Amino acid sequence: MAANGYIVDAIDMAGDFGIKTVLGQDPLPNKTYDILLANYILMFLDDKERKRVMKEMDQRAAHGAIMMIEMYPAKDAHDYDFDSMVEYFYSKGWEKIRKSKDKCLMRKK
Repeated sequence: MAANGYIVDAIDMAGDFGIKTVLGQDPLPNKTYDILLANYILMFLDDKERKRVMKEMDQRAAHGAIMMIEMYPAKDAHDYDFDSMVEYFYSKGWEKIRKSKDKCLMRKK
């Protein structure tokens, strides 16, 4: 996306900044986003960390933002309930555009 001229803030949870951000040691940039992607990462967070990141995602999303969440049952993943995660965002005013067993595309109303 950055190569195509978009302004991108990428937080890789495998990197030091991403881990410190999830643990609350480094803040996320204080701005809103039009697109949020959580691809194959939330299942590696425990419930407390996952709830914190989901709250941040909701708060950082601009009106009309698009979000995609993808999960998979990796052997080293924490237990999670994907439907509950989707319902959390739905309760915060997001609408489901498309959902499958482990992927969801949503828009913030």
